[in-house]
Amino acid sequence: MNIDFNNVRRQANTAYSGLVYTLRSHMYNGQISVPLCEIEAVMDDLRSALAGIGATFEPGNDEFQCVLEEKRLPALDDDDQKQETNPDG
Repeated sequence: MNIDFNNVRRQANTAYSGLVYTLRSHMYNGQISVPLCEIEAVMDDLRSALAGIGATFEPGNDEFQCVLEEKRLPALDDDDQKQETNPDG
């Protein structure tokens, strides 16, 4: 199986651009307030692209290994992550 790695990188760039656009469109007086429904899809797209890039490796090449290891990229609606960042749960 082959994967067009350039396409994965394009997807990451597109998702990042969408995130920046969404954040900028909700910036007022130096503060950003974005409804979850407006940012969730773009965050999931970025997470998926980053996971693809992070899991890509070349066998036998120590300079191009999988960097995800045992960790996973948290989703915006990940309950465990919410509790870590919000002490009120």
